[in-house]
Amino acid sequence: CVGKYNELVKIDIEETLGNDKLNPWKAIKAYFDTAVISAPSKQRVLGCLLINSVCESIVWDREMQKILKSSLNIIRRALLNRAKELEKARQLKRGVKADMAADILMNLYSGLQVGARSGKSPRQLSDMAEFTLASIKK
Repeated sequence: CVGKYNELVKIDIEETLGNDKLNPWKAIKAYFDTAVISAPSKQRVLGCLLINSVCESIVWDREMQKILKSSLNIIRRALLNRAKELEKARQLKRGVKADMAADILMNLYSGLQVGARSGKSPRQLSDMAEFTLASIKK
């Protein structure tokens, strides 16, 4: 099930974070918009299989922990690649390195997914994303 879900995650990444035609900030914003904010409401309120699984007792299973960590690393690596571009171009706030930016963006991803599941509106989710991006942007 997680393998099939990862295929969908990879499509979202390819179309946004992996799109070389988008500058890094636009690619990151597009990813969050595609993956969470603009998702159909039925999908949005279900949340993310990966985040939901992390929040459940399923993570007590060591094999599942490895699978989920690997799956979430797919997203983190894509965000980190774009954050490295931002760091190189000196477009991150002073003191924010690419690794920290990727962790902050992963935290945003998790928070948006949980917020969507708890019923936050697309506008609220978008505002949270904008605020977080602005907090690391130079």
